[in-house]
Amino acid sequence: VVHIYNSTSLEVSKATAPGNGSIWTSGPASPVLPNGQYTAIASQASSLGNHTGESALVTFTVDTVPPDVVLTETEPAGSGSQLVKGYAGTEPIDLSVVTVQLFSGSTIVEGQAVPSITVSAPEGKWSTTFAGLAPGTYTARAEQSDKAGNVGVSAPSTFVIGGSGSGATSTQGAAAPAA
Repeated sequence: VVHIYNSTSLEVSKATAPGNGSIWTSGPASPVLPNGQYTAIASQASSLGNHTGESALVTFTVDTVPPDVVLTETEPAGSGSQLVKGYAGTEPIDLSVVTVQLFSGSTIVEGQAVPSITVSAPEGKWSTTFAGLAPGTYTARAEQSDKAGNVGVSAPSTFVIGGSGSGATSTQGAAAPAA
């Protein structure tokens, strides 16, 4: 049996683990654990009546919340170029890089990003420039992951690159759902 304790040492969940005498894997904890930090210990009763065996304590964190990544604005950066910038999540588990995807057109079609740029986001700020863009409409969005595998996705921002270096216009979209 795997016993799971919260930060105040109260047992909040259990999982059972059938085994073959040396290797075991537990099923899901019941009840399901909310976000937070926990400590687990596995125990096994002796079939011979000996003292119950216990594992070492293991501390772990449950995190189902994606990083809060925001694309704040896009602005022209010269002929065929567009500056894109925003903010990244800064929780200790959030990775400090943001991937900015660019899509041709005014909608996002999954799997059809034109280029994407990965940028560092130290202290929660990031910016990058897409260069060499042909005249047309583009939509950008930012994604950020955390160490638990959660992915935060910004609202999209659509902009237009003019045909004669006339600059660009942009519009912010509604928040995109987390992936």
